[in-house]
Amino acid sequence: MSMHEIVLPETKPETEWVRGRALQKVSPTYGHGRLQGLLLMALTDWAERGGRGRVAPEWRFRVAPPNAIVRPLVPDVGYLSYDALPADAPFEDVQVPLAPPTVAVEVLSPDDRRRNIESKIATYLSAGTSAVVVVDPRNETIAIHDHDGVRTLCSGDVLVHTVLRGFKLDVAALFARAKRWLRYGCVRTAVQRLRRCVEAAADVAAEVQRHIAVAGGADTFDDSRAPHGVGDCRNIFQRYFDARDLAVVANPARAQTGVVHCLFGAIDLP
Repeated sequence: MSMHEIVLPETKPETEWVRGRALQKVSPTYGHGRLQGLLLMALTDWAERGGRGRVAPEWRFRVAPPNAIVRPLVPDVGYLSYDALPADAPFEDVQVPLAPPTVAVEVLSPDDRRRNIESKIATYLSAGTSAVVVVDPRNETIAIHDHDGVRTLCSGDVLVHTVLRGFKLDVAALFARAKRWLRYGCVRTAVQRLRRCVEAAADVAAEVQRHIAVAGGADTFDDSRAPHGVGDCRNIFQRYFDARDLAVVANPARAQTGVVHCLFGAIDLP
């Protein structure tokens, strides 16, 4: 650490200098990462189409407030205009700019402390950042902090700012899209787990057939004589497929003993 700049080692998640100490960022959850990704895509598309500047996630900036030591801050999404750092700037200057982001985006996590967030906002603005966008997933609001004060947006509002000329983002649509993909991610994970169970079902069915053969073609066959869990597996599969209305390729066959077993071939994921 020099007398003029605080230099911290690179970590995962990143570490920043906040309120006079090193503070490691919180590992993002899927929901946090999804919102961060949507904002990143929207800002990147806007910036690239207009040739306005650079946008990146978890981009480290060397921020220098007036009469204060230079310190690293890492917004969830950072936008740096070409006015602040030209398009033809040297690669080394772009990697970790000695400048504040033009716009810093922070997506709140449950573990974020209010004082830390407020300190980062104040540091960004005093160092020259035009706007700090704070996204609150819990309340589904977006607060825009700039040199004129704070403006809080909610459902029905559109995110716009003079420094983001031509950029528009519907607040309600952002959170709705994030939640839709969050639900899809949960369902997809559940189905993937089920797929693995179904792959094992062929072995279960084969074992059932073996027990039926051992029974010698009896007129009745009690599930209790089948391998442990066969009945439960069959019931779980049936309830799940009925509820989700998934397309299941099945080859049901009723043995002469009265036991129904299915050889599942594939599942179309939603």
